[in-house]
Amino acid sequence: MEKEQEKDSSQTTRDAGEVEGLSEGILSKEQKKTVEVCGQAEKRESREGAGILKKAVKEKKLTGWQDITSFIFN
Repeated sequence: MEKEQEKDSSQTTRDAGEVEGLSEGILSKEQKKTVEVCGQAEKRESREGAGILKKAVKEKKLTGWQDITSFIFN
């Protein structure tokens, strides 16, 4: 259990360092591009997922949170 927590905290620290490096201009051009592309992909996936859910709610008349939850996980 302690190993997992230690691993999680080291990952969080590394992630925070990468973000700090980006804001401080320390990262290489390639690293900056990678961070930018990943952020754009996350936004696009989020928008697409929201669109699919909105369409399903309209078409299938999903009303309750149980209906929506079962749709998402099935």
